[in-house]
Amino acid sequence: MLFFSNPVLLIWTMGLGQYIYPSSLVVKQGFNLDTIVYLLLSTIFNPINQWIFYYFGKVSKITVLTITFLWICRYFNLKSKQCNISLLKKKIILITGGVSGLGLEIVKEWNSRNDVEKIIVIDVKKPGLYSEVKLQKVKYIQYDFSNLNLEILDKIADLSTIDILICNAGMRQLHSIQESEIDNIKQIINVNWISHLLLTKQFIKTAMNKSNVCRFHIVVIGSVLGFVGPKNLGIYAGTKDALMAMMDSLREELPNNIVLTTILPGQLDSKMFEDVIVNKFLAPIIDTHKLALRIINIVDEGLNGTFAYPLYGRFLPVYRILPWFLQRFCRWFSGMDDV
Repeated sequence: MLFFSNPVLLIWTMGLGQYIYPSSLVVKQGFNLDTIVYLLLSTIFNPINQWIFYYFGKVSKITVLTITFLWICRYFNLKSKQCNISLLKKKIILITGGVSGLGLEIVKEWNSRNDVEKIIVIDVKKPGLYSEVKLQKVKYIQYDFSNLNLEILDKIADLSTIDILICNAGMRQLHSIQESEIDNIKQIINVNWISHLLLTKQFIKTAMNKSNVCRFHIVVIGSVLGFVGPKNLGIYAGTKDALMAMMDSLREELPNNIVLTTILPGQLDSKMFEDVIVNKFLAPIIDTHKLALRIINIVDEGLNGTFAYPLYGRFLPVYRILPWFLQRFCRWFSGMDDV
């Protein structure tokens, strides 16, 4: 009787069991909010466990139905984001900023897969690590996006053969707005926003001119700082905010076979923000390898939309409409301005 009356068990038998478990963690191991929520969703608030508790009279019917309803909403949310058109069997990928940090982790993972034919990496740095990790499928192009020239960009990268575009190049702001020179401001804007905009625009143009109907995927790496600008990072945060707005608008202009994904990570375990110290419980450090795996999984599933990590990033849009004194408290408590 329990089997036929339980929608969760019915979903499981239909091959949809993956949707009744939380997504794997992308943060480093330790005692933090993300780990606690993950454990709760895997145990106490997992729908299967809730129906077992209900069967033995440990929870009320309204409790188990409410939790089950929320998990069903999560399932439909994920399915609504999914593009049902397939990628080509042999994929060609272009990634900017793929020599170090998150970009390098993505490149290494895709390099090991049989369904990837070639990976084109555009970066200002020289590929010193490539010979060590033996990335045979990688073609490297050295280019400085801070001195952006569209004509040169068109010549160095032929986007007509690309199936997946990963815009990952980024540049940190090192001074306050008042102390930043105009040339430095332009460089940050070029690297963090304009380069992504122009590459995306050109990639979409070539994709829409193709006769074969297959999926094309664009992933833009933004930042949770697009929601809130810490002290001395106003220019950087502004470029990340512009990226989010661009992707939200562009997503409504395109056919269904072009998928746009925005990734908004918090602090990574890379060198860009290694000197920044924040509240590690609320804002745990993201493991770049785990995030790279998550991004690749998102591309494999063809998911549209915006994905923020860690957990607190999903609540940051609310910050902007909080009363002023609560905003000040949040800034103080999080330590975001201690840069």
